[in-house]
Amino acid sequence: MANILVTGGAGYIATHALLPFLDAGHRIVVLDNLYRGNLDFIQRHPQIVFICGDLLDSKLMVDVMHAYSIEAVLHYAGLAYVEESHYKPEDYYRVNTFGTLTLLQAMIEYRPASPPYLVFSSSCAVYGDISGVPVLESFDLLPVSPYGRSKLCAEWMISDFSNTHKFSSIILRYFNVAGSDPRNQIGECHQPETHLIPLAIEAARTQCPFTIYGIDYPSSDGSAIRDFVHVLDLASAHLLSLEYLLNGGGSSCLNLGSGSGFTVLEIIRKIESQLGIKIPLKVSKRRVGDPFALICDTTKAKMLLGWNPVYSNLDQIISDSLSWDRYCHE
Repeated sequence: MANILVTGGAGYIATHALLPFLDAGHRIVVLDNLYRGNLDFIQRHPQIVFICGDLLDSKLMVDVMHAYSIEAVLHYAGLAYVEESHYKPEDYYRVNTFGTLTLLQAMIEYRPASPPYLVFSSSCAVYGDISGVPVLESFDLLPVSPYGRSKLCAEWMISDFSNTHKFSSIILRYFNVAGSDPRNQIGECHQPETHLIPLAIEAARTQCPFTIYGIDYPSSDGSAIRDFVHVLDLASAHLLSLEYLLNGGGSSCLNLGSGSGFTVLEIIRKIESQLGIKIPLKVSKRRVGDPFALICDTTKAKMLLGWNPVYSNLDQIISDSLSWDRYCHE
């Protein structure tokens, strides 16, 4: 079992990822400044050590690694709103890029001869406006948003530090993450909420219009195409990544998605079908930085990690999201 530092561990994806790590017996230290995190899940698991602190505090990072003999880092901490990044690029480069640099420097200072293993939470936004699908890891990296560029800068640094300081790292590029723990221990709850499925469910519940950004894409119904991966499948990929590194695996970069694409309107219709309620719609222009189609090729993750997503069919994702929404509004 390993001593693991989880940065941004109070966030949506990270808290779901804690489930399999706890089940596997790993010792977890969560560091989060709670800017957009939620302590509810962590407080219900006293075996998790929680430290309220900022990734940019280099002394704190080194002190935590020493205090808990950290052997691996799961790096989730970051800002992740594409549209917001166009208005606040300075925040995204400070947190996503400089925050990653601060972490890497702390890892080297903590243990120069053998820094901890690193699993990094990246994004398909590093590919930019992709015309070819499905997306392979070998595709050109041409991000079109400050968010995507800040993540790509972090990837470059991780690769360079890994090569120079001789530690192994896994970079995981997420596609659209959705869904919730089927047992309702935790679910999708952002402030503000920007994700398609929870916003559509909210629109169904409140009958306030759901906004579709662009119906002039070259798809079957004019709406954009997206690949959704269940958050629990994403969590299992993190555990497999750590096990791969602990067993001597080398550095790599992997896409994580379902491998299937659905238009926004197809997703809306599936939610309506499960609820038996029509969702009021409003059409707006395309958002800056939104590509037409994002579909993931998962071949590399399956071959390298033996990853086999079991929850990532759209009906399951929607069902779990609806269950969480009912739980929250009982």
